[in-house]
Amino acid sequence: MEVKRVESHVNFINIYHFTIYQSPDFHKHHTLIHTGRRKSVSLPRQVLYFSNTVEELNGTVSEHELTELLSKSLFLISAGTSDLYRIANILDSPSPSPPDSETDTPYLVASYGELIVWPLHALGARRFGIVNAPPNGCAPAVTEQSHNRPGGGCDDQMNALTREFNDGLGSLMAGLSSSLPGLRYSVADFYGFSNATFMNPSANGFTNTDAACCKGPCNEQFGASCGNRRQYWFWDVGHTTEKAAKLAAAAFYDRERQFTTPLNFKRLMGIH
Repeated sequence: MEVKRVESHVNFINIYHFTIYQSPDFHKHHTLIHTGRRKSVSLPRQVLYFSNTVEELNGTVSEHELTELLSKSLFLISAGTSDLYRIANILDSPSPSPPDSETDTPYLVASYGELIVWPLHALGARRFGIVNAPPNGCAPAVTEQSHNRPGGGCDDQMNALTREFNDGLGSLMAGLSSSLPGLRYSVADFYGFSNATFMNPSANGFTNTDAACCKGPCNEQFGASCGNRRQYWFWDVGHTTEKAAKLAAAAFYDRERQFTTPLNFKRLMGIH
């Protein structure tokens, strides 16, 4: 199950984290994209699990207490990365399919509103922290591919696809905040924060923002991980190191709107 409740150090805040890997063909199969071999829980089922949790809570606390709990909770959603990899792979295939909903980024964006925000709002969620997709074209999973550009570097086409998605995600949340009563949100710009770090890595103590610290699936067969992981941005071919994640989280929490719109997470939660 991918829905996680995290107890915050601030005693009245709960954080519900939805790890979202939604397939653009959800309307056909209700499947999820996953880069590994493990089975994934579909996005509609994740929301269903949460609705079951809300129903269970309804039997242990009063309706007023439950409403207050949900309205004060932060629903943290990281969205888009695996979906965008899938779309890019379809578009980059030797015999790409004709354009349809599976490769339509605006359709993908709209589905996040339809299958995530609307249902969660109906269950009582009011505060949403949305982390947009990073520059996927700069991840080692892409740059280390043998068929990639001879000169190396980031995949501009994939990054353009990501920017289109992120722009749409911001517009989606702005529109939903006007149509759904009481909804408040903050979109964290993981794409912008990553690029800012790539431009000046030494400012945060990084010496490598290109390669993965851990090769392959991170086991002894592929060799030991790097010994200086705090100097690396990427832990493996598609995920950041703990240090990179902490730096991004700190920027999204209380940095003055440099990487969050329309307000940072701290203000979203009403913390002074």
